[in-house]
Amino acid sequence: MSILDRVAYISERHEFDEQGPIATGLFDCEIRDLDERWLGEYAEWPLELPDAVAWGRERAAQVSVRIGNEFYSAGSLRGSGPPLPDSLRVARRRPPGWEHLELEDAG
Repeated sequence: MSILDRVAYISERHEFDEQGPIATGLFDCEIRDLDERWLGEYAEWPLELPDAVAWGRERAAQVSVRIGNEFYSAGSLRGSGPPLPDSLRVARRRPPGWEHLELEDAG
């Protein structure tokens, strides 16, 4: 199977604490074919975004990145979603709609 016949799916991990969800800034990665069948290849450990994108680009022409509820394209072949901005950085945080929990803790 050619790199052109593969899609890397990269999605951010979430955890939960007693107040709700936390976006971890770490990403799970797996490779699927164009029909979205899993090909048995995945990153062994969750990776930070730049490493996850590099992992995906080494293995597939299309790279789909999910950060929260947003989808981006990061491969040499454009997939669905806008291009992933090179300057985008993510860290551990509350997902959109849950930020108020951090403000309540600080107050």
